[in-house]
Amino acid sequence: MSNIILRPYQNQLIDAVFNAWEDDKPTVLVQSHTGSGKTVMLTEIVRRANVPTVIIAHRIELVSQLSLALARAQIAHNIVSPTASISEIIQLHLQNGPRHYFNPTASVVVASVDTLIRRSPPWADNIKLVVFDEAAHVLRSNKWGTAAFMFS
Repeated sequence: MSNIILRPYQNQLIDAVFNAWEDDKPTVLVQSHTGSGKTVMLTEIVRRANVPTVIIAHRIELVSQLSLALARAQIAHNIVSPTASISEIIQLHLQNGPRHYFNPTASVVVASVDTLIRRSPPWADNIKLVVFDEAAHVLRSNKWGTAAFMFS
């Protein structure tokens, strides 16, 4: 269990996401100020949802940050990115804690959008929660749209 303590506004935002899902609103956009802890909130949403999840980002730096946040929350996860990047991310985990949380069979996945759409993973049909870092990128006609349709 993670020792992360959420602020009241973070818990309110997380509760609002789950309330929207309970109200049959399958697509939820979370918007919060810079520095408000969106990544921390994301990790808590992933923990509470406890369903197969993919988190998609467009740069390896963001994939690394998301992976490290999941590791800090002690959530095992797979990483879909170039192999050399995975090794670097595992080292980052080990620099920040006693172990890494990379697990290629985990039900939570952090993915680089470019690597993801090139590989078309067989586990895509099992995903129940899709998270886009920087949702403004998602358009039907671009690579983000291609990624979105992998999970619909």
